[in-house]
Amino acid sequence: MKSMKDFVVQQLSKKEMNDVKGGRLCGPFQYEFSCTFHLHGGGSVPGRVCASDGFSAVIKGGLEIEKSLGGGAIANQTCL
Repeated sequence: MKSMKDFVVQQLSKKEMNDVKGGRLCGPFQYEFSCTFHLHGGGSVPGRVCASDGFSAVIKGGLEIEKSLGGGAIANQTCL
């Protein structure tokens, strides 16, 4: 049986995975944050997000995942 993480990864497009997983270089005044997105119903998705600060990384990464899975997919998230 697929884990929730496998399901989430399957649902994201290549571009979305690059945005969430950090598959591109961070631009000027941007830093790479390591984030964990905990999903409703269990499971979590790790990712790297380029953003100017931690709060922006949480929002940016969360929006990318919820764009693919639908609103309310993320229970909570942390970015360091």
